[in-house]
Amino acid sequence: MLLEGPFKYSLEYHDRCLQSVKDEKGCDTKFASPMTKVGFKLYIVCRLCNVLYVGVTNRPIRNRLRFGENPDGASGYHGYKWMDQPGQYDLFIWNVKGDSDNPRMEIETLEAEIVYAVRAKTGQWPSGQTEIHFHESSNEDRKLSEEILATVYNC
Repeated sequence: MLLEGPFKYSLEYHDRCLQSVKDEKGCDTKFASPMTKVGFKLYIVCRLCNVLYVGVTNRPIRNRLRFGENPDGASGYHGYKWMDQPGQYDLFIWNVKGDSDNPRMEIETLEAEIVYAVRAKTGQWPSGQTEIHFHESSNEDRKLSEEILATVYNC
């Protein structure tokens, strides 16, 4: 799997509402392409270099975050647990590039391997993680997940 990134943003939330998006230099910004496009993405939410949530989406990232801000709970989805705490968060995003037979399964495999690696490193699952999609992984998947996690922990 070929990934482009990471693209890093700093987010500020209050009352489950996005207050600001900043780039790596701390300047106010908006999400830029490819985060604004439909296409598979892996994203990791951190606070003080602690991984809170690992997710995948095929939506533009702002649309995915917005969906987690205002859950109705009727379908059983109650939004992102991590948004309950106001403050600043780091968001790392990797965009899937190139063709693949099953990009959803491949990116979900990385999601699970990263969550598992967090558990192995810290002794706990990411505190905001509410679901994981498990698929059989390869040595390449495990190596790539470790590289991604190393990037996040070196923030």
